[in-house]
Amino acid sequence: MTRFGRVRSPVVTLLVACTVGLATFTGGLAVQAASLPPPERSDRVAARAVAWLLRYRLAESSFRIDGGPVVHGRCLEGWFPTTGSRVDRGTLLQLDDGVTLVAVPPHSLEIDGAPGGEPYGLPLAQLELAGCPRILAPLLGGLVQSSRRVHVTPAFAAGRPALAVRIPTARTRIVLYLAPKTDRPIAVSVTGGRRSGRGRIRLTRLTPGLLHLIEGRP
Repeated sequence: MTRFGRVRSPVVTLLVACTVGLATFTGGLAVQAASLPPPERSDRVAARAVAWLLRYRLAESSFRIDGGPVVHGRCLEGWFPTTGSRVDRGTLLQLDDGVTLVAVPPHSLEIDGAPGGEPYGLPLAQLELAGCPRILAPLLGGLVQSSRRVHVTPAFAAGRPALAVRIPTARTRIVLYLAPKTDRPIAVSVTGGRRSGRGRIRLTRLTPGLLHLIEGRP
């Protein structure tokens, strides 16, 4: 695996919040089902979208940020070395413009292939627009468990009718687009700060061949 330069960033703090939210969501589903009345349809739609995200370790994407060129990416959820001999769960995002990000909360966000680093806020937008499952799942799961209403509206995305789920965060507004009959995520948009982007995502079954390709192994 490529040796990355380690970068401390406010993005790491947001990724930590994502990880905590994911643990809270997955650990609290049973309690919620036992103690609460049947959820509204919008809550069920969002919960099924979370289940889709947690079912896959790989997402393939194509997205555009701030009117720039279309970038294609592969986002892999796995285990990566951190400090010393530690190996922790994290996210690896490979983009076809030569940039690779490895997010391992709460330890580091590592960026390779971006001379001089990336502009503030761009790495998080890339991780979100690439449909990285363990970046989006805790955000949506936290919304389902909160007291806020989940808004699901008809929309059009990825060249087809869709359902739009709005996910407000401290820094951005994320809209996750779902296939109407299955609630499977198919696209995402991110707006906030100085960034705006939209992309298509495809949750993909991880095969040994794809894993070797992403990790650069023969």
